[in-house]
Amino acid sequence: MTMKFMHVADLHLDQSFEGLGKIPYSLATNLLKQNQQTMVKLVDEAIRHDIDFLLMVGDTFHQPRITIQTQNFFIQQLKRLEQQQIKVILSFGNHDYYQAHRYWFDFPKNVYLFDSEEIQTVTLETQAGETVAITGFSYEHRWLTESMTLKYPQRESTVDYHIGFFHGQVGENQYASFSPMTAAQKGYDYWALGHIHQPQIVQEQPPIIYAGSLIPHTQKEKDSGAYVLVTSDGNQLLYEWHHVANVAWLQEQLDVKQVDNMQSLINHSRQLFKREGGDYQLVKVKLENMSEKFASLLEDTTQKKELLYLLQNEIFEASNQKTWLYALETQPDFEFERFALPITQTKAANLLAAYQESERFQELMGDLYKNATSAQLVAIDDVKQAELIAHANSVFNESFAFRDEVTRHEN
Repeated sequence: MTMKFMHVADLHLDQSFEGLGKIPYSLATNLLKQNQQTMVKLVDEAIRHDIDFLLMVGDTFHQPRITIQTQNFFIQQLKRLEQQQIKVILSFGNHDYYQAHRYWFDFPKNVYLFDSEEIQTVTLETQAGETVAITGFSYEHRWLTESMTLKYPQRESTVDYHIGFFHGQVGENQYASFSPMTAAQKGYDYWALGHIHQPQIVQEQPPIIYAGSLIPHTQKEKDSGAYVLVTSDGNQLLYEWHHVANVAWLQEQLDVKQVDNMQSLINHSRQLFKREGGDYQLVKVKLENMSEKFASLLEDTTQKKELLYLLQNEIFEASNQKTWLYALETQPDFEFERFALPITQTKAANLLAAYQESERFQELMGDLYKNATSAQLVAIDDVKQAELIAHANSVFNESFAFRDEVTRHEN
């Protein structure tokens, strides 16, 4: 009989899906239901695979203040695992950092809880009678600036397997500073990582793995939506990903070379996305082979927005309300003249770069951070800040020409 466990992280069970614009109420409601439905499906899978234990490596929730309803739902799912004698090892990350007084329910007896920033080790026994040591910690604050990897003990020699349990980011940073080199020197059989929302194999053997986000809430997480199933094979641990999320972020191309009016475009779109059921699809569409006449119409940002709204509704209905168009890319094969700014592109880039400094960025966001509730809802970390600045830079470059570009064209 082999040891078998599942590794998940970053569920963010109370997070909404981001970057979709103004979506219909029915879709917003159904998407939020996917958070809990994915958790239920995860538990179903754990029971089906008859695993020994489930590793949940931080940020199970999106914020430290969790609603009573969400807490109750989560506890009920843990109790389902308890009934099947499946153990759960749980930690809290930088989003849901642990404060005991905020929890209104007791965790079931099958749950091993890392509740401190001090490194702890729990030892459990598998169905086959093998012993497994699991070493980890939880966040008690939003940031953890210490290099936590150094604090992990060497492999326990008296157990059959030793697993490292770590929510943090590679390199020196304010998220526990994970060091793959230091981790590899500890002699563990597996490192279960959380915090990075894309699945990533840091090291093949012994495995050091980011499971990615179980529920892809943003376009950046389009490759996530799975758990890692790990089984023992002699002295080696083998792993594979199993997809469970019912929401997919897609990019599609729509050839509009033959499109000469709006009705033709609508018909093309409805045909492409016509479907009866299946998973929810959140789609960005790129219009390809645009005629100059068509492109000139969409040069006006108001016209482009109107087209987006029109296609959103048409595609939503054609797909049995399962597909939502969140972005429309209309890049022609030629460039229209853009408004020229009296500054160089380097100067513009430097202005945006200035906001990468935390103090300057927080000053800009000051009104939001003044209110405790909105500050928790915004929860902008370094990764999110970089994404916002990159998006602003992209929009800026698409919308304007710069003095150096104008001079170059004139010459």
